[in-house]
Amino acid sequence: MYIFPKLQVVSTPTDENLKRLISIIEDIPCQPYFLDHLAKSQVEQKEIVSSFQKYVYQELFLGFSGVSWFREMTPSNESLDTIDIYGESEKFVVVIELDKHRADQVC
Repeated sequence: MYIFPKLQVVSTPTDENLKRLISIIEDIPCQPYFLDHLAKSQVEQKEIVSSFQKYVYQELFLGFSGVSWFREMTPSNESLDTIDIYGESEKFVVVIELDKHRADQVC
């Protein structure tokens, strides 16, 4: 049995692009990555999250055409902070953060 992400609140339930994004994310199995990650060191946890990030990126890249997808995108030359997964189309952008301090954020 796998664990999958489940969105609890949708800000714009009629937005077709948001529905498409949610459907892709909700089909991503998390359990292989996070079954016992809390028992691991910070270095090991970082590697697990990085592996999960690659998988999410690949699923979005393959499943959501018409969007340019990037990993570890730096939005500003003035900051070293990066966005874990960033997607951009002509009509919208997607920002996904996977780290613990901003865990599981999708904009």
